[in-house]
Amino acid sequence: MKNALRWLLLALPWLLPAYLLRFKLGPLPTTVLEIGVLALLGLFTALYGLKGWQEAWEKLKGFRYPLVAFAVASLAAAFWSPAMVQGLGLWRAYVLEPALLLFVFVMSIGRDVKRTELDTSIFGSVIALAVWGGIEYVLTGGQRVDGPYPYFNALALAVVPFGAYGLTRFFQSRTWLGLGAFVAAIIASFVASSDGGLIALAAALWLGLIAQKKLRWPMVALTVIGLVIGLSVPQIREPVLKEVRLENWSGYVRKKMWQDTWVMLKDHPIKGAGMAGYPTVFKPYQTTTGIEVFQYPHTIVFNFWVETGLFGLIAFAWFVIEWLRKRGALLLPLVAILVHGLVDVPYFKNDLAVAFYLLLALCVFSSTKESE
Repeated sequence: MKNALRWLLLALPWLLPAYLLRFKLGPLPTTVLEIGVLALLGLFTALYGLKGWQEAWEKLKGFRYPLVAFAVASLAAAFWSPAMVQGLGLWRAYVLEPALLLFVFVMSIGRDVKRTELDTSIFGSVIALAVWGGIEYVLTGGQRVDGPYPYFNALALAVVPFGAYGLTRFFQSRTWLGLGAFVAAIIASFVASSDGGLIALAAALWLGLIAQKKLRWPMVALTVIGLVIGLSVPQIREPVLKEVRLENWSGYVRKKMWQDTWVMLKDHPIKGAGMAGYPTVFKPYQTTTGIEVFQYPHTIVFNFWVETGLFGLIAFAWFVIEWLRKRGALLLPLVAILVHGLVDVPYFKNDLAVAFYLLLALCVFSSTKESE
């Protein structure tokens, strides 16, 4: 049974896209990814019982309270959502099951599975997605691609956090496969034409280089020189400013959506829209025509605010603060998620929620090792 748990733990990074394989068990909708998660939870319980869950709870330390706060706030948001049934389903897939999986990984990393083995699985899955995207890019003659996902940005969202984690492992222990995963994430973001993904990876790289004592001052000097040149040369300055000011069509859509979402939130400051409720609650506030109503407002603060209410947003901020308090353990993936989240949705999807808690477990493991 321990061997089965180990192999399922190692298979999980490869199973993340399997949320797309949907079917029903009786009246209940589910996915191949969810079946894998439930199998992991069942095996863990059979092996370690209540004692295992209690030990994992103790290991979470400062993350315990934001975890409970986020779970409670998001569950309440599911009940007051205008789409309550769908909201409860999303709460199960985006909060409950990934959070329980956090306990499993916190207990199992270093015990049932070696960190190096898990790293290899994570980095291999990122490289595989980049290869898929690269082949698709070549076969389509350089068109924007989405890999195995239903929309383009999903490919970048899937690889960016793990790519940043690979960069962390390269800086920590010269794990070359980690560096390969970082490069693969860049390639995947490029072929998906995800500016947000590329900027997030660039931010992680800059911060990672600045954190190296031998490279800190050269990087500061290069940054200053780059800024001076960039601001002085119109051919560089104008395209960059255009991106920053969100002057393309995608940026225009986001700015209008954010403006209307802010008006909506002023009318619903505590509850937000509720889990799965944003399209319904937002629709009367939309002032633009010819633009679809998206599932989320596509910026991280508003994403959590509308979905989980003000208290859910505060709980997520608590997660971030606690992550930062762990002496910077696995800081680069967190930075990548937050930067990418400025213009996208890096949490509210089956695979992304699982990836978030997997990285959180690795953060707990890293901070525990540093304190020993």
